[in-house]
Amino acid sequence: MKTGANMLNDIRDAKRLTETLAQSHPAEAPWPSVLSLLEAYEAKVADHWPLLENEKEGCKLGWFSVRNIEEAFPELHAVLSEVAHNIRHSGEL
Repeated sequence: MKTGANMLNDIRDAKRLTETLAQSHPAEAPWPSVLSLLEAYEAKVADHWPLLENEKEGCKLGWFSVRNIEEAFPELHAVLSEVAHNIRHSGEL
């Protein structure tokens, strides 16, 4: 299981990659939505880790990435999927 500090680093890395891609491809993805999801999980992880069951079950980051990011930006999709996986499995050994 990742520590809260590791998760925060992963989320911040995903945000940086998202911001970089948004600058170079501004109209090719719903960038504000991606950043909003990442910021929401960043706040939750900073507040408490591991996340509560309902927070893990409600994680839509992976689903969102499959629908909106995967085809156009596979590198970002891989990063977002990893973050989503770790959120959904937080607290598991």
